[in-house]
Amino acid sequence: MPIASFTLALFLPISASVVRVVADREQGGVSVGSGVTVAPSVVATSCHVVRDAVGVRIGGRDGTFAADAEHADLRRDVCYLRVPSWNGKPVVLASANDVEPGAPVAALGFTGGVAIRPRFGEILALHPFEEGRVIEATAPFNSGSSGGGLFDAEGALIGLLTFRLRNSVVSYYSIPVDWVRQSLPHESQWAAIHPMREMTPFWQGEPEELPPFLRAKGE
Repeated sequence: MPIASFTLALFLPISASVVRVVADREQGGVSVGSGVTVAPSVVATSCHVVRDAVGVRIGGRDGTFAADAEHADLRRDVCYLRVPSWNGKPVVLASANDVEPGAPVAALGFTGGVAIRPRFGEILALHPFEEGRVIEATAPFNSGSSGGGLFDAEGALIGLLTFRLRNSVVSYYSIPVDWVRQSLPHESQWAAIHPMREMTPFWQGEPEELPPFLRAKGE
């Protein structure tokens, strides 16, 4: 399906499963991002959105709902929120084998932390890293969309919107859906919401600590 065939109507049902994430920070103020419903009452988001949080709530079409627990894979920058009162429909998780360069994609997140609407583009490259392939695409998003979803032409989730290459208007990166699937927590893995500073996400840190594909971009 070409990008021109993507329509708002195609992603309207899916957008109901994408939520606004508001984290009350330990040092005061809030951090705002997005999240995707990946299992009943479970929302996946980016850890960098909630890592300083002492409390988290999500906003959906029917109101605001408090998260009562979290689970983190900080290195991969994927965190999960348990929201008992949230009844949003889980999205379909794509197979990693269905993701190929050149394929059209849509980024769904809360632009500026306020409005949700799809942004369209295509996959530029897939970067092998830690048993997955980090997705580089042209579908634009900003910080309020971090933790939102990158979807394929069938409406299946292929990644979580994570970061933009500095000073670039064409390279936007998402962690792969395989990481989301692999890290989904068991009941015993949920923990109370608390600030998390144990590790830096793979895309942050000193230049020599970055994955090879990001070091190459900075040269």
